Amino acid sequence: MRLSEIADRLGNLEGREADEIHIRLRNPLFKGLLQGEAGHTRNSPADYPARELIRARLLMAMFDCGLSTAELSEVNSELNTRFGITDPSGETVARTGLDLIADGTLSGQSWVIILRFTREAGQRRLHAAIYEDKVDAKLGNLSVGQLVSTGRSATEFGGTHLMTSVVPASDLIRPLLES
Repeated sequence: MRLSEIADRLGNLEGREADEIHIRLRNPLFKGLLQGEAGHTRNSPADYPARELIRARLLMAMFDCGLSTAELSEVNSELNTRFGITDPSGETVARTGLDLIADGTLSGQSWVIILRFTREAGQRRLHAAIYEDKVDAKLGNLSVGQLVSTGRSATEFGGTHLMTSVVPASDLIRPLLES
């Protein structure tokens, strides 16, 4: 899949001009967050796996809400983090955050990305984490929505807690997975 194809799909989904999205995707800082295979020659366009459409959708939504490219890089790092997940056979397998969100959404789960903004040493910092939005004993039997609304765990990361935002990852990507 080329960047232009990703832009076309996102443009259709969002009711926006594909050219506007394509320009943003081609920005070297944004393009560096996507994982594609280099073209055959120096001037050939890169080819991106279909899963990168999901990454682009999530990152574009956060960019539209004011995250800087440095903050998007922090979120992208969380999407690339490998988590040890126990599969149905009992084996532990490594899955990226992006895989958990995409595959979980396909199986009917609801996933969110929690963005916690703090101020540390005079600088705004972002802490990103991926959660399945369900009641979870590790979170003290609270759903992610309850966790955010009560402010619980807000001081875990140090600094002054400024804000916590919830990105409805599954809601954002579900239309792409269904088409």
